[in-house]
Amino acid sequence: MYFAYIDESGTPDPKDVNNKVFVLAAVVMQEKGLNYLNTESTKVKQEIWQLIKSKNDSDDIPHKFEIHMDHINNKRGYYKSLRNDDKKWYEVVNKIYMLISGLFIKIMAVIIIKEDFYKLYHSDLSKWAFELLVERINRYVREDGSDEFGLLVMDSVDMKTDNEKRNQIVEFMTRGTGHGWEEYPEQIINTPFIVSSELRNGVQIADAVVYLIRWYTRKVYGLNPKAFFHQYSTDLMKFIAPRFYKYPNLGSNTIKFFPTNTQVPNSFWSIFR
Repeated sequence: MYFAYIDESGTPDPKDVNNKVFVLAAVVMQEKGLNYLNTESTKVKQEIWQLIKSKNDSDDIPHKFEIHMDHINNKRGYYKSLRNDDKKWYEVVNKIYMLISGLFIKIMAVIIIKEDFYKLYHSDLSKWAFELLVERINRYVREDGSDEFGLLVMDSVDMKTDNEKRNQIVEFMTRGTGHGWEEYPEQIINTPFIVSSELRNGVQIADAVVYLIRWYTRKVYGLNPKAFFHQYSTDLMKFIAPRFYKYPNLGSNTIKFFPTNTQVPNSFWSIFR
């Protein structure tokens, strides 16, 4: 059994001009790696909690404490103590990506430059991204273990969105992904596992991965060049680059830019060489 933890960063809304890049990524691992994932994640969370807790907080990790990059980068919630302490912020972030670099995982992603997409299509961007990513997960599972199946694990959004994702998987099984070549994700279990991210370390790891991919892409494209996270994104991506499927010979089955005519700066691939 393969577990494919999926998360997104950015929004598909064409009116959201502040989010010009939409990324959907998967962190895929075999079932036998779950114990290691959970053990190592717990260790790192404990180390992070010791860094960020106040003097009045218990040494025990809070029940709903999770790795959540938006909260970390914006220093909110449990991570509010990181305000005005960039050194401690980097120590926390460094621990997270060092953790990811040591996991037995494969990373795949779909990156959509929204302006390019909406010039050609007037359809649901998130649906395209989801189908393209599922295709890649299916190809990986088929190639890596022909008699195994993959289970998609995703963070719950709301009842409507969760049901749409479930229905999409069922559609895949009957009509294919509909991209002109009628690809069917025959190695994917047709009922995704949709959970609260607080309950699954794999979903939290996927959150950290997709967040970094989007910020690295934004940096390469020169979007929001003064953003605080930009100065760290390249070095952090180097930590996890070897975890990408087919590294160092990445192709479109690892990172799929869409539409296919999107111009990708050569500098994007430099960390994978």
